[in-house]
Amino acid sequence: MKIIGTLFILLGVGLGLYVGVWWGLVMGITAIVESAQAPVDAFGIGLNVVRVLFASTLGGIVFWALSAIGFAAINAE
Repeated sequence: MKIIGTLFILLGVGLGLYVGVWWGLVMGITAIVESAQAPVDAFGIGLNVVRVLFASTLGGIVFWALSAIGFAAINAE
């Protein structure tokens, strides 16, 4: 169970970074730039600004959820 728990914690770190940094921040900024080109899409810009603002929150939620499962598996005897 300790190996499975450790794998869940590592998966939480990896997916948390992916969701927070890559999906939320990097892809959000590129989507804002694409939405700002002609013709301007105001809804796309607004939606992606919110995506960038909440990128760390989403990454933290993913990390917390998977790490909680991992710690529960490690502490289960």
